[in-house]
Amino acid sequence: ASAAPGTPPFDWENDATWEPALDGIGAVYISYYPDLAVPGAAEAVGAFSRLAVERGVNRLVLLSGRGETEAQRAEEML
Repeated sequence: ASAAPGTPPFDWENDATWEPALDGIGAVYISYYPDLAVPGAAEAVGAFSRLAVERGVNRLVLLSGRGETEAQRAEEML
C-alpha cells in the first residue's frame, strides 16, 4: 500500500481504501504519512494492522522513529 497515487488507491485518512490495497498481499511495509507523531496515527496503524492480519498478511514491518513516544505507541498497536 502506498500513499502515492496508484492502483488501487490508498489513503490513511480513508479506511475504505485499505482493504483493496491488501488484496493478494502477504507482507506490508508500513510508513505512516505524514508522521507517527500526528494524533490518531497509532490508532490508524493499529486498525490497519488488524485488518491486514485478517486479510492474510503474515509479515508487517513498521518504519518508526527510535525513542519517539508516538512511534512507540504505534509499535505497540502493531
